[in-house]
Amino acid sequence: MPLTEAENTDSQFLFDLNGRVRNLGLPANPANSLVPLFEAVSNAIHAMEVRWGEDVVRSGEVTIEVHRRTEEEESHVVGFTVTDNGIGLSEDHWRSFRTSDSPAKLTRGGKGVGRLSWLKAFRECRIVSRFDDDRVLMERSFTFSLKAANPVQDHKLAPAPSDARQGTEVRLGPFESNYEVHCPKKTATIAAKLVGHFLPYLVVARAPRITLIDGAELVDLRAYYAENQARNSVDIVNLAVDVLTGPQEFHIYHTLLKKQLKFVENGLHWMFYAGNERVARQDCIDGQLGLKYVGDDEGCVYVGLVAGPFLDSHVNQERTSFTFDADTQSEIHKAAIASSKMFLSDFIDRVRARQVEVTGRVIRENPQFLPFLDSLPTFVADNFSLSTQNEEEIYVELSRRKLRLKRRIDGQLRSIQNNTSESVEADVQQVTK
Repeated sequence: MPLTEAENTDSQFLFDLNGRVRNLGLPANPANSLVPLFEAVSNAIHAMEVRWGEDVVRSGEVTIEVHRRTEEEESHVVGFTVTDNGIGLSEDHWRSFRTSDSPAKLTRGGKGVGRLSWLKAFRECRIVSRFDDDRVLMERSFTFSLKAANPVQDHKLAPAPSDARQGTEVRLGPFESNYEVHCPKKTATIAAKLVGHFLPYLVVARAPRITLIDGAELVDLRAYYAENQARNSVDIVNLAVDVLTGPQEFHIYHTLLKKQLKFVENGLHWMFYAGNERVARQDCIDGQLGLKYVGDDEGCVYVGLVAGPFLDSHVNQERTSFTFDADTQSEIHKAAIASSKMFLSDFIDRVRARQVEVTGRVIRENPQFLPFLDSLPTFVADNFSLSTQNEEEIYVELSRRKLRLKRRIDGQLRSIQNNTSESVEADVQQVTK
């Protein structure tokens, strides 16, 4: 009697989890070292949103405990424990957890691969989850690792202890060595990167309480963000980036943050792009803005956040970039920069006024630059970047413009001499001036 398709193992699709994790686009580097932690915190937020709904900001709580190699300050971080008071791993959520690339959280933008990053970066994960099962609090515990063919080991399901509360605890660690070396050591750096990654929740005041615990140090991320925020605004722009669906709406959130809260070590001012409430791309915009520190006391940096349905639908599964082409990215970025300059116009005008003052003084002290004195504010705005501010920088720029002007006049003189100009009289008048 022939075997049915279900009985014939030769026809069954085989899934290689080790290969799936190996091919996960998450190379060990400083940018990716905290991605598995971000995934655990994101899962916690989703679990709390399911349980608490619109009340998640007031009732949701997640703690992140840092584990270090030694008790010495800023020793190597070896792992984290993320604890939430969310819905827990009920049977439906447990089935989703055990399914690679699960579609269970598609409506929230989940890609179903976040926990695979745990297997990529950590040698082992230990999960204890408590959930409500027909008014009985149950506890599910297991180990999650690639040490065995089945990544779920030591699974136990039993009634929860009487003093237990609903929610999930995920202990990640120890790190694989190639990820450990890239993990930040300073508590403030870890806190800043968490704030940066979950900025979409914080800027619209939709984040639950998130507390980072590192030994005796506690950081409330909502308070940390609020205390370091000097000014904020939001702009809505429509861009025709998709010919099939027409103009797309983008929300651009502008924030001035005190320079103590920097998400990235290099650069001052940044534009972040979020898909499904997660930052997936970040660009330093110091060159486009041309500003140094800003704010009333020049103690702030600018951070912009771009979000919208178009970005939500084009974020990649690792949430590290977007799937649209470079031209589309350029159009979105150009609009974001234009919006940011409007937000920063007070500081830009202040810099321009200072540039005009210093440039006028340099010209008066160096008569060879007198041709530039006419319409000085327009000349400065058209020729100087905002970062050109001190006398030496302005002198160099004036010398460069003078050399270019001389070359242009030389060309006009040659044209007059050769009588090839269409308007000799106009050229003579311009050169004479």
